[in-house]
Amino acid sequence: MGYQDARFAHRADLGGHGFADLLKWRLGMEPGDDHASRPRWESIPVAYDTLAVVRANPSRAMVTWFGHASALIRLEGVNILVDPVEGSIPFVRRESPDARILDAVPRPAAVLITHNHFDHMDATTLERFERGTPMIVPLGMGEWFTKRGFRSVKEMDWWESVEVAGLDVKYLPARHWSKRTLFDTLETLWGGYIVRSKTHAVYHAGDSGYFGGFAEIGKRFDRIDVTLMPIGAYSPRWFMQAAHMDPAEAIKATLDVKAAALIPIHYGSFRLSDEPMTEPPAMMEVAAREAGFDRTRLLPIGGTLFLD
Repeated sequence: MGYQDARFAHRADLGGHGFADLLKWRLGMEPGDDHASRPRWESIPVAYDTLAVVRANPSRAMVTWFGHASALIRLEGVNILVDPVEGSIPFVRRESPDARILDAVPRPAAVLITHNHFDHMDATTLERFERGTPMIVPLGMGEWFTKRGFRSVKEMDWWESVEVAGLDVKYLPARHWSKRTLFDTLETLWGGYIVRSKTHAVYHAGDSGYFGGFAEIGKRFDRIDVTLMPIGAYSPRWFMQAAHMDPAEAIKATLDVKAAALIPIHYGSFRLSDEPMTEPPAMMEVAAREAGFDRTRLLPIGGTLFLD
């Protein structure tokens, strides 16, 4: 299976950059962004009562952000984890406190993986789960999990659905890419998930550049309570824009999908690009003010938003 496989051919229009552009960025051969004049927070806040909050509210509809893209979605008492990463990842040290995801949710109804990049799919964290834990993964990733002994693995194509303990989980398109080794570029799929109960809907966008697919998602769903939108790893824009949104684009995407609220994610834990670690939430506040957008819910790392 490869990028030219028929299942992936219609996903080729990424507008991304190759290895030569990566070198230009890393070697400073192209102009960067001016961060000196941009606002930034003094630090990223952390909630230290996460375990108590999660355990004390077993039946409330809620979203808990564990940092970066890791999140708990709890609807009708069903716990679903998305992209759990507890500590550091290969080649990148964690800047925020380690997430205690399995302490909070030791036996989730399912784990959802948006794509195979290390900051979203961490082997050390995943190997801590019981091997009977249902793993819902992108097209092409099933073998990685079955080789490690996981017995319930479901590969997902875009727009495909699966039921998890009465909840509907659907895999949605994104403008991104996949790569985990030197030899598997674009051989597996990437995307986001919408998790729906009879009364609530939560959309985790994974990693994505801004694209027309958000408007299509908005057409297909009549209600989304909250979206978790990535706002970090956006600088320099000439290199990152194809695959990562900045805060202003995250607001546009939220408006496109017609979500009632936006939880910004994908910042504050790993240094993956040029912007200062504390710039994305400050720029989120600026973008929201300029757009007249009052639906942003900036959580501390480990913070919870109750949907009821």
